[in-house]
Amino acid sequence: MIEAHWELSGELHPMLLFLSGKISSRRLRLFVAACCRRHWDIFRRDEARRLIWESEQLADGIGTEDGLATSSQDAIRVYLDLTIPWVDRELTQVARSCANCSAPDEWGSAWGASHSLVGVVAHLQGGVRDERLREPEVREQVHLLREIIGNPFRPVSLDPVWLTSDVVALARGIYEERAFDRMPILADALQDAGCDNADILDHCRGNSPHVRGCWVVDLVLGKL
Repeated sequence: MIEAHWELSGELHPMLLFLSGKISSRRLRLFVAACCRRHWDIFRRDEARRLIWESEQLADGIGTEDGLATSSQDAIRVYLDLTIPWVDRELTQVARSCANCSAPDEWGSAWGASHSLVGVVAHLQGGVRDERLREPEVREQVHLLREIIGNPFRPVSLDPVWLTSDVVALARGIYEERAFDRMPILADALQDAGCDNADILDHCRGNSPHVRGCWVVDLVLGKL
């Protein structure tokens, strides 16, 4: 993959394949969780929602892989033992894939979850076999991946001088409270601290949806 493909591509699979071994399982987990949270209302089973939430917690160092594995087994027990609709079964599998984003095939787990979610959303809209219903969801997932990864061909670094107490406090509040409406305020604070990096400032002020794992917020907070 070349930089132009990364910036313009609407195909998720080659982007995730390119990232294999290059990014942390944390970021993959947050990407899948962000895809799921776009359609939180369709995750009707508590077991699936809990798995996604616990995966996010583990991404932040809260909880353990063993605890997540137990919840995953609880979810699959529901999947196997109860008669539940096809959509609920598929979404349970999506949640389990989100939880498994630290496995050896972590990029494959992320791809499987996002791909399955696209199919469920298209099905609920009335035509799982209609590619026209799948394409918008794939595009949104591609946007989310770029939101979390940024541009891997052009890594951005922060001047420590820009990390004032106001900047760090703003970023921490945005991350912990999911207060992404404050992103333009973060841009102002960074600019006041001397930041003149157009990629950083434009991303904060852009119209694209922001999610937990946003590459700028992660950069400020030193998260990988």
